[in-house]
Parts: sequence; structure tokens; C-alpha cells
Amino acid sequence: MDSIRRKHIRSLVHGLNLARHRQARQIDILCTDMVAAHGEFSVQLRSLVDTIHFYEAILGKKDLTSLLDTSAAQVQSLLADTKAAIFLLESNGFAMHRVPAPSDSALSACQLESGLSAEIVHNLSNHRKLCMLDGMWEMGLEDVSGEFRKLTAVAIPLSHWGPGLGFILLYRTASKPFNKKELEKIQSLVPGLRDAIRALRPIPANA
Repeated sequence: MDSIRRKHIRSLVHGLNLARHRQARQIDILCTDMVAAHGEFSVQLRSLVDTIHFYEAILGKKDLTSLLDTSAAQVQSLLADTKAAIFLLESNGFAMHRVPAPSDSALSACQLESGLSAEIVHNLSNHRKLCMLDGMWEMGLEDVSGEFRKLTAVAIPLSHWGPGLGFILLYRTASKPFNKKELEKIQSLVPGLRDAIRALRPIPANA
């Protein structure tokens, strides 16, 4: 009788141990999921805060030059070790707005924007989608000094339909290629910037 009771107790203990281990694994999985969800939420919140700061910075700008200079500075501040320039097509060519890199930056002596001819600017403005450095080579970008080949770069259009408006140029050293989240962050600013430009300079409604 005692042996049967002991056997029954061992069986119960074994069952309890299995249940405890299963519960511990489930808690571990739940905690991992919660941490991952919190991390993703933090990233999304940071992106939202960055967008709000951008709109606050350009809000109330009364002239196009101030708007684009401020926008270029804001965009550059959102990405580490990156130079930004905003190109805007005009009737007689284009205008460019940029912020100099700090003197101690590896990019201080590099000016990819200066290598873009009027034809390339026009083509990038009408490209309708992201254009990486390889695409710029195909459009005729020349690298006389050899500095541009040490870079990673992307042009983000300001319009997706109708006549081209311009684009945001981003570049930094090739060892730090732009990732999807960084590009999505800057792309999320484009609609608001485009509307602000439209408010200060009449452009086609479908641009």
C-alpha cells in the first residue's frame, strides 16, 4: 500500500514538474515577445517624435529659402554621419539647399552634390522612386577626384506623379549603407515638405 502511495506521489510530483517547466517556457516566450514588442514600439515612437520635430521646425516658414535650409538641417540631424541636400527644380535650372558637415567630419571635404549636373538633377527629380549611387552613375555622374566612389548615396524624390519637383540627396561613407528604416523615416517627411513647398510656390496639383 505504501509503495502504491509513493508511486502515486512521484507521479504527481513528476506531473507538477512538467507543468512548471511548460509554464516557465511559456513565460520566457511571453517575456521575449513583450520585450520585442516594446522595442518595436520604442522605434515607432522615436520615428513619430522625429516627424513631429521636423514639422515643428518648418512650421511658419514664410519663404522658400528658409523652409528648404531648415528642412535640410533637420533631415541631416536625423541620420548619423550623413550629409543632406535638397534640390528643387526651377524654371531656369535648379536650386540647392544644404548644411555644411562639421569640420571634423569624414565628409567635410566631400561634396557629392557638386557633381550633379543640371541634366542629372532633372532626371533624379523625375525618377519617381529612390535612386541609389549606382543609378546616378548611369545618369552620367562623374567622379574626377575619386572621392564619390567611397560613398553610399540615395536620392529621395519629392514627387511621385506629374512634373518633377526635386529630391532629397543623402550620402555618407560607403562603410555605413543606409538601411530600410532610415530611408522610410526620411520618406515619411516628404508629403509634409512637399505641401509646405506648394504653399510657398505654386506647383502642379498632381506633383
